[in-house]
Amino acid sequence: MELLDAASRAIERNKETATMYPLNGPLEYPLNSWYVAAWSEELKVDKLLPRTIASVPIVLFRTEDGEAVALDERCPHRRYPLSKGSLEKGIVTCSYHGFSFDGKGRCVHVPSMGKPVTAQKTQAYRLRERWNWVWVWLGDPQLAESTPLPDHSYVYENDSEWRFDAGGLVTLKARHMLLHENILDLSHLTYLHKNTVGSPRIASTKLRMSDLPNGVELRREVLSDSMDGTVLGEAMGIEGPVDRIMTQQFIAPCLHVTGPVIKSAADGGADPGRIFGSFRVIHGIVPETPKTTHYFWGFSRNFRHDDGFTELLRKTIRAAVDEDVDAAEAIERLLDPDADPDADINSPADAAAIKGRRIMQILVDSEARSADR
Repeated sequence: MELLDAASRAIERNKETATMYPLNGPLEYPLNSWYVAAWSEELKVDKLLPRTIASVPIVLFRTEDGEAVALDERCPHRRYPLSKGSLEKGIVTCSYHGFSFDGKGRCVHVPSMGKPVTAQKTQAYRLRERWNWVWVWLGDPQLAESTPLPDHSYVYENDSEWRFDAGGLVTLKARHMLLHENILDLSHLTYLHKNTVGSPRIASTKLRMSDLPNGVELRREVLSDSMDGTVLGEAMGIEGPVDRIMTQQFIAPCLHVTGPVIKSAADGGADPGRIFGSFRVIHGIVPETPKTTHYFWGFSRNFRHDDGFTELLRKTIRAAVDEDVDAAEAIERLLDPDADPDADINSPADAAAIKGRRIMQILVDSEARSADR
């Protein structure tokens, strides 16, 4: 573990951090990674779902046996969107000239020829379906099998104690790294989320940071905090000050898990050390285009499983999500590609966000070097 104040000198090198991915220069994406493409419940056997992931247009659906499929959205005949076509018994038919494709991308019918044409095969992408999400691999197919999904199985542990609920999907007009940095730097909760999930103490609480494979883990201990009058405080039956042990994990390029364990404060709590409960929010931050992003989010907790509270908690988290979306879009509107990179100043609280930039830059640079070989 390293304390943020021990890393403060390194992050004051403004020019280095400002020019790192992706606030300056071309916006590229690491493609040899698994990206969230959809909630599992979005894919249907009778519906074509268009979606763009990392500037790659795809169309998603299920075969009759329930297998998830992702094809290139562009019909290889004249690049017409396949999502405007029809889906019947796992066969997609383009509504422009009637070319048909199966779940492997193979052309199974051309009206003017009356037979399959293997040369007209369209790209089929590798998918995995786990943890309520459908994940897509857009990079080198040979690397897909050996690359694990970002493991966050602990979000769903002990089903009898924990309840998980899908939150939703927001597509926003801002580059994905703005959201990554937002989530990595939770000091903003004190200000941006002061009326939803924030706390005055969070911004001044020291942050501990440790490395993960392709990621970083963060921890804050917000001591003797107040949750009076909050949705969570009332739902958890909290009395008196609490200690909030806030942990979060970022696994590049798209997954964050955030959430606290909430205890009666060791100093001045009504029942010192008693654990009231904990909850977690999962965030799938997926680039759509260089300046638009898909934001998948869901939540779990080990208290109050009733449906009424679920909807109340969903609204509370969605309000915070909307605040983050508004902030990212506001920054995007004001970003100047010709601005002086030295203008991007940093403080010790920015260490985690800058760590995220470095991780993403390493992934992009590594793929670029491999492509040049």
